[in-house]
Amino acid sequence: IVGAGLNAVRTMIALGLGALFCIFSGWSGSTAMLVQLAAFVALLGMTPDPSHAGRNMALALPIPILLAGLVKFLALPLVAGFVPFALVVAPCSFLLCLLVRLPLTAGPAGTMLLFFCLVLSPSNPQSYDLASFLNLCAAQGVAVLMLVISFWLILPVSPHRRLFRVADAIGRDLGRRLERRPLSLIHISEPTRQAEI
Repeated sequence: IVGAGLNAVRTMIALGLGALFCIFSGWSGSTAMLVQLAAFVALLGMTPDPSHAGRNMALALPIPILLAGLVKFLALPLVAGFVPFALVVAPCSFLLCLLVRLPLTAGPAGTMLLFFCLVLSPSNPQSYDLASFLNLCAAQGVAVLMLVISFWLILPVSPHRRLFRVADAIGRDLGRRLERRPLSLIHISEPTRQAEI
């Protein structure tokens, strides 16, 4: 319960910072940033260590933006149809999936494929507007920045608090087990009760 409460506070901080940024910046891409921030916060809330996952999200952002920019503005204008599109996108997807298998990049690489698809944002017809692309990249970057501020800098996960919560949960479980009657006494007492009847 304590961990869920701390994640709720982190979520409120992140969304509050994002909303304040949107209000004071007057940025046209702020709505997309808030939507992405809410989705990322929901993903981080389900991880065992949200602070570490937020740091991995920050590390995962640059490579997918670079790959999506190269694919979108250099390769996709030269092809038409689904099969050529799939052949253009497949090497990047394969590379990012391969990074998940390497121990050094396994943490951030899980999010890289997500960022690649979000930033590439394939559509039919495909848009090649550079300003829109940069706006979307900035929205992803600001959303990740708000995550890092709230989950890693303001209210990080403390290993000591986490260890205390685990020890407390184990103690409560053991207390509940000891309060119950042992299973052997239940099996012995039933036949004797029937014999008395």
